[in-house]
Amino acid sequence: MIVYRYVIIGKKYMSNFRKPLLVLFFLLLPWQTRWIFGETLVGGDPSEYGRMSLYAFDFALIAFLAASNHIFSMPKWRYVTKNKVMKVAFLSLAAAVLLSAVSAFWAPETGVALLMSLHLGLGAMLFYVLVADETISVDLVLASVAISMLVPAFFGWVQAAGQSIDASSMLGIAAQDPEVLGTSVIEYGEGRWLRAYGSFPHPNMFGGFLAFGLLAAAGVAARGRMKRQDLLMLLLAALGGGALVMTGSRSAWIAFVAGLAIFHFGHRMNKHKDQQKRASGPILLTATTIVLIALFMSPVLGSRFDGDNRLEEQSISERSMQWDEAGKLATRGAIPFILGSGSGNYTFTLAHMKPLKEVFEYQPVHNVPAMIFVELGLIGFLLLGSLVVATDWNVHKRWKRSNSLIALSLGTVLLVVALADHYLWTQASGLYLMAIFLAINIKLGSESDIEIL
Repeated sequence: MIVYRYVIIGKKYMSNFRKPLLVLFFLLLPWQTRWIFGETLVGGDPSEYGRMSLYAFDFALIAFLAASNHIFSMPKWRYVTKNKVMKVAFLSLAAAVLLSAVSAFWAPETGVALLMSLHLGLGAMLFYVLVADETISVDLVLASVAISMLVPAFFGWVQAAGQSIDASSMLGIAAQDPEVLGTSVIEYGEGRWLRAYGSFPHPNMFGGFLAFGLLAAAGVAARGRMKRQDLLMLLLAALGGGALVMTGSRSAWIAFVAGLAIFHFGHRMNKHKDQQKRASGPILLTATTIVLIALFMSPVLGSRFDGDNRLEEQSISERSMQWDEAGKLATRGAIPFILGSGSGNYTFTLAHMKPLKEVFEYQPVHNVPAMIFVELGLIGFLLLGSLVVATDWNVHKRWKRSNSLIALSLGTVLLVVALADHYLWTQASGLYLMAIFLAINIKLGSESDIEIL
């Protein structure tokens, strides 16, 4: 009886910390602080894609999920899955996680496949809790994601101004010098300009998260439920707009512009005047900062659109080669085509197909659907495709609503990023961002606009 009483007290105590733990997870998500407990070698050298790591945000997420154990009850599952669309989404994701774990049996690197499955499983549980828990609002999630990008955006300004990045194991930031080969830079007439990394391992990743965060801030403002956060949304707009330019990431630029176009013109065409007015502050401030920084940096940024530039030619050549490699990996046999080569094992399968190269030459294809097809095969591709369709179902049915337009704008950002890069699949934080968006997508699709007026 005494033990039972302490268990009940413990559960109540933990439940009080659920939302703070969730917010902590969001705030840690952009930071790459991690515990590396193993490495996978290719040709005697460690591969970045085989580095066995658990991140600070992993531990925050696990703590949040532990405090949310009541959401995993059978009565809650029956209640949530009364909606057939939600049931399809959950079952498709669960089957994909199971396939990911089972693929460790035939993957070249079993440990890598299991770790990838762990992160995919944690992302699946995060998705389930965010959807199933009615006390976690869309506004809390969007505002937390937006606010989490404030400090990285500030770091981006400092890095661009100083043209160097100092290493910090505590913050998970590696040292970067524009004169060192391999550093992400823009080559222009007068030299090499260091692109802003923020708190991320690559400027493209920084840019993608910024684009998502900036539109999340516009969504929070449009919904008008978190007035106390308006100042922080404006601060992110000012810092984030400029930092987005300084990432030098064309995929992030295109993603943001496409998402913003859907957000702005969708609200305008469907006459959502109140939401449009509320969102005008962050949008105008972001656009103004982007234009001013772009004009100031025009001599440097112009090189990103110069097809004759050495780095641009190299980038185009490498991506073309990666597509060829992905096609060969996916079609090298019936079993790899149907079941894939193993979760997280793209580069290691490539190393088996093309041995004797340097470790840095084995790179994932810059396209998430292609990555999924190679690693989880046709079955995994169809399962995760079903998940996306299910979460989008109500949003596309009710596309004229303000909520749906917010979801469509955020989805456009991630769609462009997923088609132009791989980090939404190869990085744990990218997987979690996808899980967060898919949960937001379902909630925005099922919530009535009347509720936010």
